[in-house]
Amino acid sequence: MRRLAQEHGISLLLALISLVVLSTVGGGVAVYTSSNLRHSYSDQSTASAYHLAEAGLAEAMSRLQGANDPTDSTVLSSTTRSDGSLGGKYTYSGSSIWTDNGTVVPNGTVTADKVTWTVTATGSVGNPPRTSTLTQTADVKFLVAGGNVGAWSRFYQGDPNTCLTIDTVTMPAPLATPSDLCLVNGGAITGAGTSINVGKSVYITGPQVTGGTHYPAAGTGWTNPTNVYTNNGVYATTSIAAGATGSNQDTTNFSLGIPTGAKILGIAVSLERMSSACCNAVQTITETGSPTGGTFKLSGTPPGGSATTSTSIAYNASATTVTNALVTIYGSGNVSCTGGSLPTAVVCTFQGSDASKAVTLMSLSSKSLTGGSSPTPVFANTVIGMNGTLSDHTVQLLKAGAPVGNNKATATIWSTSSTTVNYGTTSDLWGTTWTAADLNASNFGLRFAADSAGGATATASLDWVSITVTYNDDTTGIGTAAIPIHDATIGGTCTYNGQAAHTPCTSADHVWAGTMTMGPLDPTMVLPQLDLENDFQNARPGPKHPCTNAGNGLAPIQFDNDNSAHSNNSLIFDNSPTLDMTPLNRDYDCQVVENGVLLGRLAWNHSTHVLTIGGTIFFDGDVRFDDDGQLIHYQGRALIYAAGDVEFDELVCAGGQGWPGDGKTPAGNSCVGNMSGWDPTKNMLVLQAHGNSEYDQGGSDCSPLIEGQTCNGIHPQSGFQGLVSAEGTCMIHERFFLSGPVLCQNISLPYQSDGWPTYFPFPAIGSLIDGQKYGDQTSASAYEITPGPQSG
Repeated sequence: MRRLAQEHGISLLLALISLVVLSTVGGGVAVYTSSNLRHSYSDQSTASAYHLAEAGLAEAMSRLQGANDPTDSTVLSSTTRSDGSLGGKYTYSGSSIWTDNGTVVPNGTVTADKVTWTVTATGSVGNPPRTSTLTQTADVKFLVAGGNVGAWSRFYQGDPNTCLTIDTVTMPAPLATPSDLCLVNGGAITGAGTSINVGKSVYITGPQVTGGTHYPAAGTGWTNPTNVYTNNGVYATTSIAAGATGSNQDTTNFSLGIPTGAKILGIAVSLERMSSACCNAVQTITETGSPTGGTFKLSGTPPGGSATTSTSIAYNASATTVTNALVTIYGSGNVSCTGGSLPTAVVCTFQGSDASKAVTLMSLSSKSLTGGSSPTPVFANTVIGMNGTLSDHTVQLLKAGAPVGNNKATATIWSTSSTTVNYGTTSDLWGTTWTAADLNASNFGLRFAADSAGGATATASLDWVSITVTYNDDTTGIGTAAIPIHDATIGGTCTYNGQAAHTPCTSADHVWAGTMTMGPLDPTMVLPQLDLENDFQNARPGPKHPCTNAGNGLAPIQFDNDNSAHSNNSLIFDNSPTLDMTPLNRDYDCQVVENGVLLGRLAWNHSTHVLTIGGTIFFDGDVRFDDDGQLIHYQGRALIYAAGDVEFDELVCAGGQGWPGDGKTPAGNSCVGNMSGWDPTKNMLVLQAHGNSEYDQGGSDCSPLIEGQTCNGIHPQSGFQGLVSAEGTCMIHERFFLSGPVLCQNISLPYQSDGWPTYFPFPAIGSLIDGQKYGDQTSASAYEITPGPQSG
């Protein structure tokens, strides 16, 4: 019992000790939990303040992006917002600096090329407040007009008053112009993905065709009218009385077979005609008063000669005697008299060299006749001499069986031998309008009639009649029924060959498009306006930022630094006036490195024929790729700006392995077999001329070959995978190969005697090079905002 009592005491003591310990531990837990709650609340407030600061930055950037003018210093004035979801508020503001080529300048400076914003945002939660402050920068750059991928991804002619003309060739690429679009001589636009934007109207005309010679299959009017069907020396004839107009000879049914949509350009008529021989002059000599003796002399004037007096003629002379007397005036063989003897009539016919000529009537020169009653010779014209008496009365085309338009009759006297005569030309419509249906009708033809101007009946003869028509043939136009282009926007009307202009444009106009919009030009489709002065200041390499690497081998090439972007006088390669970018016998490598970063490069390896490019490069002068037919490959992406002109006669391929230098024809290295197979995201050369650009095939000498040269016929082969641009005129001609956009104030695609260029589709351009996009404040049409990293 005593031991039990002792154990109860121990149990009580242990219980007391346990109670004290538990009380102590419980108090500690309570204190620890309360402290954690306070720290948790503090962390949550700080996170909320941070998120509020981020919200402030986001609003500031959104406000900057949405501003009409993100360079306005008041755009990011101090702003405070409450946010109930985070239980606090945020305040943000921004300050900006303007720079020109890296130098800080006063705000609003017109030559500035960048505005940099520094934005500060503070989030605040609770009381006392928990705060968080963040900072972020954003660069605002000035975009030139057309500084977007869409504007650079097409053929574009900027002149609003000159029709963009596609002559003969097929253009498998997007196209835009604020003016008219003219597809002539079979020129066409193709491609399922092609888009066109035309500010004014579209005119499509097929290739000019001069058809064959067609003869009639029907004829009425003259005797044997069917004889005019063929050229066989057998005639249709009609007899025409003196001073009268003959009957009409209508010839029809020429079976011309003009295509339905053709535009008629001219109608030419040929025929073979002649007049019957009429007439030798005939004059008669008689006597009145019954002379019984004596003689007389007469006066005569041969054609083209002067008056002459005959020998004496007896009052009773025979016809032979009179002939002999007249020979002294008209010459031997030119006159023959019959009848007589005098005073009976003597009839004298003029012949020989005086045949078919008008002969002045003979007259009395002197007489010594006796007997009778006042005897005297009397002279009379029996037939007026002339070389044919017929001339045209009607030469007129028949439309629907009735004469229309101009009468082509002339007053020319017909020959008495068969003569081919032409009326109309390849460009003569005879004073009226024509459709293919008019000409194909069986009652289309020619009406023909003649006048007789002589004093005797004459016969008109026709051997054959033919008609030849010149017209613009049917042609493809824009897209095809099977493969329409993707879309077309046209501001005016469409005219196809001889059809009337109308709107909307449809397949009747030979315009096939998946989407057709009759409306104004897309305002983003403008000629890119590169900033000459800005690139002069900022291009790397260029006049203000020459090569930074030693031993670059660039000399004597110069970028010039005369503080003028327009001197256009200093670009010299190898001291040669040809100014060639890719010299045949030397290398160079110009690099611009700033703060350890390569910003631009232009390098040439003449052994491998590789041109390495990068960035925006500016030459204050002309730029030429002028070693005719040299095959080169460029690697990299760059804009080369020429303050002068660009001349191009080489075959310049994007990417590739260059030239192995083994002296063999580089057929495997040439890009001609795959002109569309280049990747602008990896290799893209933009050639921009402040003046004009010309792209052709160079000279005509392909022998001996320079290393890396290929031939196209007798000419060195030339072509380009890249972008062509000029503020002046771009002329692409001869047998040039091109895959890439062309953007110029004017585009000239003329025919050359040795062929046409070939145009290929080009791949998507992707992103632009800085020089294609950015300018200074004076050239800005829009802005590009690039946020930087945030800190804090």
